[in-house]
Amino acid sequence: MPLNLFIKLFIFFTILCLSNSQYQYFQVQPHDISALIGSNITIPCVITSPHGDVQWTKDGLALGYDRQLAAFPSWSIIGDENCGEFNFFIESLKFEDEGIYACEVSPYNNAPALKQVANIKTLVRPEHVKIINNQSLSNETTIIRMRFDEKTHRINCRVDGARPAAHIKWINETGHEFSAISRTFIKDNLFSTMSTLTLIPSLLLHKKRFMCDVRHETLNNNMNLLRSLFEIQITSPPNIP
Repeated sequence: MPLNLFIKLFIFFTILCLSNSQYQYFQVQPHDISALIGSNITIPCVITSPHGDVQWTKDGLALGYDRQLAAFPSWSIIGDENCGEFNFFIESLKFEDEGIYACEVSPYNNAPALKQVANIKTLVRPEHVKIINNQSLSNETTIIRMRFDEKTHRINCRVDGARPAAHIKWINETGHEFSAISRTFIKDNLFSTMSTLTLIPSLLLHKKRFMCDVRHETLNNNMNLLRSLFEIQITSPPNIP
């Protein structure tokens, strides 16, 4: 390669490199996170060539430039600052940590300001579900008794202690899903869901099994199923084989 061509290429790439170094951009952007209460989480924020000042905000409140965030003992900025790492670390996630966080970089010369937000949500796994009608147990199976002459019979299922609110599905032993009416209540940051299934008593329901099945984003595999099983018995019918 001729020397003068080599020098021209060297100057070109040097200028290109210096030009690119004046820009700043997100290499890894913050993103939404949903996590269980008590978890440790990290909201990523990695910036290439951060010439401007970098800080985080929560719900619009500027948290300052100190990576230790002394006013918030469970929060800190972690990572190698020389590599543009300004990851936001939350230790032992609490209800009050829920909110909108933003990683912000101030403008610098020709480099524009940057801002990217992340929505942090807290989760609590529901622990208990129960049928709250008049009932009895037979060999550890919940029995719901209906009179044959009732026009309708309502069965109530309740799940407590969830965040966000859990959903309840009513399913019979063949997998058929029944529609129901649900109501949600909140107390101390936790949700309760009450669902009411209305059935018309019939001999076709006698000794049929149903389940009140809880659906929640923390119950995402077969190891975390939460459901209440019950059997229907029709009483006082004209004739049961």
